[in-house]
Amino acid sequence: MFDSNRLLIVAMCLSLIIYVFIDMSRTYVYDFVIKQPHYVGMMGLNIIEIKADGKPLKKGSVTHYQKTEEGLAYYMYDGDPETFASYRVRLQPGDKFLTVKMNRRPRKFSITYLRPNYAPAWIILENGKEIIKENNNRGNAMTPSPVTYDYVLP
Repeated sequence: MFDSNRLLIVAMCLSLIIYVFIDMSRTYVYDFVIKQPHYVGMMGLNIIEIKADGKPLKKGSVTHYQKTEEGLAYYMYDGDPETFASYRVRLQPGDKFLTVKMNRRPRKFSITYLRPNYAPAWIILENGKEIIKENNNRGNAMTPSPVTYDYVLP
């Protein structure tokens, strides 16, 4: 005869295994869309790095929709604080900047910009649903340089 406590433990373990399996097979898609352009005139964004939960994004997980100077978008993921991706065109409201695909839901994204005046206001979509909407860019300050902003997912 089965002990009810053992049966409960087995049921809980099976539930956890099923939950982990379902969660690991899920794909999370994050679109970064410009709400308000950054402050700097005609220049594009200057981004040093983008991380999820403090870790660089994995190669192949990002789709870029804008061209960088000399095509050097990988500078955002090389871990070198002395390099950055410089974009040619100033993005406008509604322009999609990039899409990130992950097999887990991060707690936050962190973006390090060359200066605060390169940080736009973002709309961040998760699987097509708006989860973050900033109303204002980060202003015209030239310092600190670099500067990191966290985008904490609700």
